[in-house]
Amino acid sequence: METYKKEYADYRKWGKAYYHLSSDGWQDGLLFHTPGQYAWFVMQIAIASLLFPVVIYDYSIMPNHFHILLSGTGSSCVKLFIYLKRKLSRRLRADGYPPPPQDYCFKLTRVESIEQLKSLYVYIDRNVLEKGISLPVTYPWGCAYSFYSILVNQLSGKRADEMSRRELTRLTNSTVTIPSHWLFHPALGLLPSSFVNFNKFYELFPSPKEYQTKLVKDYEAYALLAKEQGDPLNMTADEIRELVARVATKTYSGKDLRQLSHDEKGKLCVVLNTNYGLEPDSIASALILPSHVVKQFLRSKDYGKSSFIP
Repeated sequence: METYKKEYADYRKWGKAYYHLSSDGWQDGLLFHTPGQYAWFVMQIAIASLLFPVVIYDYSIMPNHFHILLSGTGSSCVKLFIYLKRKLSRRLRADGYPPPPQDYCFKLTRVESIEQLKSLYVYIDRNVLEKGISLPVTYPWGCAYSFYSILVNQLSGKRADEMSRRELTRLTNSTVTIPSHWLFHPALGLLPSSFVNFNKFYELFPSPKEYQTKLVKDYEAYALLAKEQGDPLNMTADEIRELVARVATKTYSGKDLRQLSHDEKGKLCVVLNTNYGLEPDSIASALILPSHVVKQFLRSKDYGKSSFIP
């Protein structure tokens, strides 16, 4: 059995829960080339939420992959991905672009806690920032620009109940019955507020300040999730220093970096490398240690990964 089919079979066994669906990063090409393709794919996610028993809470569509935060069963998540992949392949062929390979797959992660759910909102919304594309609150192909935004309320468009059935079928390329309140913007396409459950977001982040603070400052959660997803850690030197300081305080009961002994720094190097995916040079810069000393810590039988579990 091909690897991706085995993953499908495993995911189908999972029960109802919150999930993070992250498609593979296609290294050989782009999934989206034009604004029209991005807007079209937003609509496909929305239509999928009508076809399958899922609830969408957040999403971000990147040039070569996409993230969706949703609830449902593992089986419904697999069906949603297969549907999106099939629709996307057809659209790319029609537009003259190569489709993703047959084994193009996704990773499904079950959300185990409220704190993890909050961190996933931040991780998904920060993706465009970490990839150097834009600020989360200005990126049109995700939800972040709609959260706590007064300007979004000024966006005009045409409601589904103002269109004929034929017009809706042409616009959505689907015969599914479209909810009357769905709002279509002339450039952005279907607005997230039409089909995304914003209630959960506002429940978890009851003020814009709380969301913005976590979005900007929660380096630890971002680093952990990036490592879990296999993403490169795109952090500035200042962000890494702050992350290291927080991990040191957390690991050693309130101590700051200046109070750590040589032995504690050695163990901290392992924590940072193993749990957060920091490279030796980044660790060395943050701890003000020579790079070769950090590498010795990581290789040492006294400090190495096999001998110390935080």
